[in-house]
Amino acid sequence: MRVKIGTIMTWHRRLHILIVVVLLIGGLAVTAWTDLDLRWSRQFYIRGASDHWPYGDGPPWSWMDRFGNVPGLLLVAWGIWLALSGWRRGATRERSVRAGLAIVLAIAIGPGLVVNGVMKNFWGRSRPRNVEPFRGPREYLPWYQPGGSDHGPSFPSGHTAMSFGLMIGALSISRRRPLLRMLAVPGVVAYGALVAHSRVLQGAHFLSDVVVGGAIGWLTALCFAVWLRVEEDPPPERSVS
Repeated sequence: MRVKIGTIMTWHRRLHILIVVVLLIGGLAVTAWTDLDLRWSRQFYIRGASDHWPYGDGPPWSWMDRFGNVPGLLLVAWGIWLALSGWRRGATRERSVRAGLAIVLAIAIGPGLVVNGVMKNFWGRSRPRNVEPFRGPREYLPWYQPGGSDHGPSFPSGHTAMSFGLMIGALSISRRRPLLRMLAVPGVVAYGALVAHSRVLQGAHFLSDVVVGGAIGWLTALCFAVWLRVEEDPPPERSVS
């Protein structure tokens, strides 16, 4: 079966991409020109306590640390099933193949390759709990100043990239299920925001780390949704009398 791909974007999809890009640029600009990264993390740091980052120890924040990537892995498994089960003739099944491929590729390339495979390993930024302003042994570096692989894997946040990468699942929902689509997109944004907050709360990431991680996961999902036309439903089958 030949899977059709394309790059035709509707106005609302262009607007969606523009909003994410503006949020990314705005977040990077503010954290570059100010000390917002340090001030934001300082809210959750307790200097005199034995555990300097106690707010993230209990549920639900500790659950997000341990299991935050599980929904993304389950989504990949679902995408593989969709692609394999739909690899037959027929327009309806073709859409399943496109959606399945988009899910697998978006998660594998965005959160997987770009964030965890390349940037975290080579950019080099120490986590908040490990830097000198919070009584750690390492030098604090702003996001725009790479320190090399020896400095740590704080930039960007892998958990946040994976959580916002779930957007590809929301975008793959058929237009014939408008209520589910309407709930899924803000649901992914809410879940991603909670995961991002948990990572900052635990001293695992700075604000700019989660902004960039979330944007990469989100934009990768949008790009594959457009490229593989996951929102394009097949024409309804006509009954032959």
